[in-house]
This record gives sequence, structure tokens and C-alpha cells, in this order.
Amino acid sequence: MSAKWKGATELKLMKPEWDYSDDKVVCVLRYVGPYTTCLSSRPANDSAVAGYTEEGLRVARTSVREIEEGTGAGELKVTLEAASDQSSEAGFGAIGEPIYELEWAELELPLERHPKCGTLKADRPAGDDEKKRTWDDWADFTDADYDGTGGGKWSLATYKALKEAGHETYNVAMPIARSTTYYRRNPSGVGAGMYTKINPPGKCQAPSTGWQYLKTADRMVREGRLRTRVQEWTGAPEWNSDIYD
Repeated sequence: MSAKWKGATELKLMKPEWDYSDDKVVCVLRYVGPYTTCLSSRPANDSAVAGYTEEGLRVARTSVREIEEGTGAGELKVTLEAASDQSSEAGFGAIGEPIYELEWAELELPLERHPKCGTLKADRPAGDDEKKRTWDDWADFTDADYDGTGGGKWSLATYKALKEAGHETYNVAMPIARSTTYYRRNPSGVGAGMYTKINPPGKCQAPSTGWQYLKTADRMVREGRLRTRVQEWTGAPEWNSDIYD
């Protein structure tokens, strides 16, 4: 009677072996367990193995052997390969032309920032706490607090009616320009210039008149040997110069 495998029925992954050359990255995965499980668990050639996709590795070949005849123990050897980023094909430049996009997103602003809203008078009277009234005191406003003169501004009655109806905010559309670029190697400068006033590339065709732009996103995603860099610039009527350079 031959001996039978009495260990775990799942395969156990041993420590991976890595090999690097000028044109290739090789990773050898060795699994031990029941011989029959090794046979049935062989991945298909050119498939990916979970947890080993970062370098763009794909299955190049597999083999199965019986560790000791008659024991039922086996070893599954999976060889993964990928072209090395050190190869001459993998330059630092972008792959092809960037993809330029423009979209309009919703921005919610306080009602008091609406162009038609009046202003608080500098010489407005104090409230019950002996401090000058703020927008939070709108229900108590009189003509001594609110200035609605000029340029089609809301009258105090109109402003109060809007607040009484529950209008605390209003929505506007703001432009977001986006550039997506692909690389074989990590691009330089990712994150540079974040939250500073920078105009987007002209090919985004973002509107310029009446808008200032802030760089609000710069992310790089790596999938296998491909790097994707996405940059975004968000437009607003004004970005406060005391806060943003």
C-alpha cells in the first residue's frame, strides 16, 4: 500500500524567486501540496496571477512534479515573465498624445455669494450681543443692515423671502479641465504645483474669460508596465490670492 498525502488540501506558496536582466523580469512561484491539486491548479499561459501583476507579469510556463514517489505530494512551478522597464523600448517620454477633456461640474455656494445678493453695511447697528449683525442674523435685518442698491441687487424683502423659503445655497457650474497621459516609466513632477494658480493646457479648450484656474488633482496609476497620469485644473470666478499663489 502506498503512502497518501495527509497535509492540507490547499497549495502552499513558497518564497518567490526573482530574476532581473536588461530585457526581462522573471518571477518563479513554487506551490506544494497534493499532487492532484497541483495538476488541476495550473494557470493558463499568458494569464495573470493575483498578487503578482505589478510588473506586468504573465504566466510563461508551468510544470508539475511529484516530490516523492508514492506520497501524493507534489510541486507546482509557475514561471512569470515581463519585459523589463530597463529595456530600450521603455523611455521616459509620454506614449502618444495626451487626452484632453473639459467638463462642467456643480458647485454649491452660500446664497450670500450670489451676484444679486446685497452686502452688509459697514455702519450696521449691533445686535442683542452688542456685536455687529452677521448674515446669521438675517431675520432681524432692517434697511440699516442690508445694502441692496445698484446693479439689479435683491431688495431686503426679496432676500428675506428667499431665506424664509429655505434657500440657503445656490448652484453654479464650474469648468474642470483634464489631461490624461500614458507612460512606460514613472513620469517626473507628479504633484508639482498642486493648489496653485495654473492655467490648463490650451488643448483642453477651457474658457478663460472670467475664470481663474487652480491645479486640483495630479494622480498616477500603474497597471502592469503602463503608467497613467491624470491632471485636473478647476475653474472659479476667483481664487483668493491671499490663500492661493
